[in-house]
Amino acid sequence: MMVLDIAKGSVATLLPIVFHVQTVLGTATPLLFGLFAVLGHTVSIFDHFKGGKAVATSAGMLLAYNPIMFVIAAGLWVSLIYWTSIVSLASMIAFTLITLISLVFQDWYLTGIALVLTVFVFYRHRSNIQRILQGTESMVPFGRGYHRRQAK
Repeated sequence: MMVLDIAKGSVATLLPIVFHVQTVLGTATPLLFGLFAVLGHTVSIFDHFKGGKAVATSAGMLLAYNPIMFVIAAGLWVSLIYWTSIVSLASMIAFTLITLISLVFQDWYLTGIALVLTVFVFYRHRSNIQRILQGTESMVPFGRGYHRRQAK
């Protein structure tokens, strides 16, 4: 399923490029198409406004818009999963870091969209944040965080 969610974000982001859509927003147009795909995925009318948490579709948007930044994000996410063993925590931290990295690279459109998505991802992960604070969030069965919890 995650592959399809990534594809959804990528295809939506590529549509204005492939079909030469010209808007007053210029190079921000693909990112906005991707953002709408993320929002459509997470608050789908077909799912009674209860869709995914925006991570994979956002990754697909990033893959289509800036493949190098996608590789950086994927590397951060995998590293964070190893260190924390908590997918939701890794996702929230990775979104925050990508927002900061895009700011450093002065990609203002990506920074703006990434900031919106970071806030949205934190909002969608409210219940995960509660479980993380309580120490009850589920962990992947590998990595440093998992082994630390098992050693207790």
